[in-house]
Amino acid sequence: MRTLSKALALATLLLSGSLSASVIQIDRTSFGPAATLLTFDELVGGTPLSNQYAALGVQFQNTVVQVGPFPDSSPNVILAADLTNPIVILFPAGVYKVGLQIDSDGFDTDRQPQVRAYDAGGTLLGTLLFGQGPDFEGFQASSGTISRLEIGSCRPIGVSTCQPLGYSDAYDNVIFALTPGSDVPEPSTLGYGGLAALICLAAYRNRRQRLRI
Repeated sequence: MRTLSKALALATLLLSGSLSASVIQIDRTSFGPAATLLTFDELVGGTPLSNQYAALGVQFQNTVVQVGPFPDSSPNVILAADLTNPIVILFPAGVYKVGLQIDSDGFDTDRQPQVRAYDAGGTLLGTLLFGQGPDFEGFQASSGTISRLEIGSCRPIGVSTCQPLGYSDAYDNVIFALTPGSDVPEPSTLGYGGLAALICLAAYRNRRQRLRI
């Protein structure tokens, strides 16, 4: 099932021309340790999501936090507040790469969960189809930026085009990097650490030499 869904997702990107023009499909390992990760686990179940994470560069529409029986990280997942419309994730300043996880219990076999990426003008950049959970799907901009994600499902299984998206599944652990390289530690941080180690080593050697005298 997952292999088939991955193939369908890649075919969708290729057919739309988005794979080479605007976005590429990436996996969880494409994100560095400094990427912004939202687990939603610090919020109370039943909390509507909107601007709670605006300072991090992301906003939500039609989204609610719920305690989930099959979260990727306990205890919370996100769902559509209105199940006939998609979860919407907005990046007002744009984002370089972004992804999220569907929860681990899978989904009904009569529908196809998916995530769609759009630019600031509302142009569809690409669509990725989720495999039976747990499954991660992510985009990276190869030109321009990603401004909006829509997450929902089409019916029947395997269909990637429908309006509007609905039938929301549970999702977790949204991860993103706003700009290229922003998900890895700054080289200066690593450099200062190494410099400090060299200073300490030099001081230790100098102290030993003085003791010998």
